[in-house]
Amino acid sequence: MRTSVRINLLLGAGLLVFSFAAAFYRISGADIGFHIRTGAHILETGRIPAVNTFSFTRPEHPWLLQQWWPGILFCTVWRGTGVAGLIVLKALIVAVTFGLALAAARAETGPEGRAWPYWAATAGVCLARLRFLVRPFLFSALCFALLLCFDRRYGRRKGWQWAGVPLLMAVWANTHAGVLYGFLLLALWTAAACLDGPAEERMRAVSVRGIGLLLAAALSAVTLEWINPNGFRVILVPVAYFGDPFWQSAIKEFQPLVWRHHKPFYLSVLVLAVLQGASWRRPRWRLALPALVLAVMSMRSQRCVLFYALAMIPYAAYMLSRLSAGGLKARTAAVALLPPVWLVAAVFFLRDPTYRFGVGVYAGYHPEGMFRFMRETVALQNVFNHMRYGAGMLWRLYPDFRPFIDGRCEAYGKAFWRDVYLPAARGEPVWRDVFARYGVTGALLTLRHGPVGGRLARALHADPDWALVAFDDETLLFLKRTEQNAPAIAAHAFRILWPPDRTLAAVTPENAGAARREARRALAAAPGSVKARTALARACLLEGDYAAAAQAYERVIRGARRTGAAYRRDYGYALFMAGRWREADAVFSAMIRNGDGAGFPFYMRHHAALAADKPDAARTWLEAALEREPDNAVYRAARERLREAGERP
Repeated sequence: MRTSVRINLLLGAGLLVFSFAAAFYRISGADIGFHIRTGAHILETGRIPAVNTFSFTRPEHPWLLQQWWPGILFCTVWRGTGVAGLIVLKALIVAVTFGLALAAARAETGPEGRAWPYWAATAGVCLARLRFLVRPFLFSALCFALLLCFDRRYGRRKGWQWAGVPLLMAVWANTHAGVLYGFLLLALWTAAACLDGPAEERMRAVSVRGIGLLLAAALSAVTLEWINPNGFRVILVPVAYFGDPFWQSAIKEFQPLVWRHHKPFYLSVLVLAVLQGASWRRPRWRLALPALVLAVMSMRSQRCVLFYALAMIPYAAYMLSRLSAGGLKARTAAVALLPPVWLVAAVFFLRDPTYRFGVGVYAGYHPEGMFRFMRETVALQNVFNHMRYGAGMLWRLYPDFRPFIDGRCEAYGKAFWRDVYLPAARGEPVWRDVFARYGVTGALLTLRHGPVGGRLARALHADPDWALVAFDDETLLFLKRTEQNAPAIAAHAFRILWPPDRTLAAVTPENAGAARREARRALAAAPGSVKARTALARACLLEGDYAAAAQAYERVIRGARRTGAAYRRDYGYALFMAGRWREADAVFSAMIRNGDGAGFPFYMRHHAALAADKPDAARTWLEAALEREPDNAVYRAARERLREAGERP
């Protein structure tokens, strides 16, 4: 086998592994629950649902469902292999998708392209990684990549344009509304046919592509009308979202990509512009138009960035291959640098707290401890939930608990979102009327979204008719004081701990024992809760159980991604008071190196030096503490005691 062939095979395998690894992270999107529930419903009834049968608030509202067979697939995989199988399936789809985009890029560059298609594909994976969610959206990306790859090879053949493209688009239309990206790509290629190539071939290319586009639209509409109870209207749903200011404000994925959070995207657009300008050539419109249009669409809606990344790969690879003029050493370096770049990128992926590598679910969308508590402890009732938890309720709690709302925007209608859900979720005074109208006696709320998002939680906490019965680091569960909720509230209500209060001001020496018991109850429902573990540590500290406090603080510091100086201060103090003064001295030494805690770590190191029978070192540390806090009465009193001790015979 030729060396260049072996290198290409190795690089291709490396890119596939890199793509797979980039997508192999926890289920971090909220929507997987309603896709699994949809698949289960279709398998049980044999019909595609046309109304929102899952919710207790809008059960008869029309539901324009298009993503039916991916739901069946997700449900089947989950039932057979669990969460791990879903994540593996997702990673495989991503790897195949970017493998197809790589193949399209290599076809554009030819043998002289060398390593540039792999560099472009690597950049595309990094740009689109946050969109690698377990959703039917990935099948749209796969179909888009299929178009890129097969049209590059068979684009001039009538058989492909008049049979292959319509069949692919018909399948895509019955998979996901992202088929609109496919029709956009076909339209842009048809327009590019007017600009690329010899003049005598342009009219033929335009007519062949135009007829194929019309056939694809017709076959898609016919199959939708035949298969889907809602007909071809289902593919128009994203158009309403994309152009409606309300949906853009309410749903994050329809919001623009802002420079502060998405610098790599804007830098990639700048690089494409620089490459095109540096080439001093007329653009290859078949490649340039899709990348340009999708870049502009991504600036308006971040949902589009995955398709921009795929369209960018062959365009960037083509321009890089035309501009590169290096010798053998430069070509070798371009190949040799790829594995280290993949490794460095993988390290960054491992550090991502939300899209964390491995198997599991992101607790911010899927609070499994809260769901388990509801199944085992809470009586059946209507629960108001933040939108992010609705799909998880369909996945884990249906049919016992049906959601108030979930991420299926079209299944509830704009008026319900605007006039009912959002005002109540923001804690506006109308929340009481909304709860009464829908018979709500429970509330599953998020701790995120700042002071406005927490207004409803504060209102329920202040209302004597409601009680907080469970929480974790992301979620609060309230129950109304009704007869059916009386047993759960009596056994589980939190009367001292209030998670939004990071200072734990309500925990005092007088109630530390009760606070300790409440913290242990919270940990029973959510064993990984940093807030509950911190409350336990604080209560143990105030009770004087320093060994237990040190153990609790140690678990918090080791388990949390970041902890502040207050954690290390209390941890060091608990260690010292528990008699572990050497370990305490190491903690305070680290605080001094980091510039944390003002004079306190120096003061505690003075105590550690006394414990080690080093009075001179103790004086040095105490003077350092007083330099930083000269008015601290405790430090001055300690200096007087040292002086008195030094004057004694």
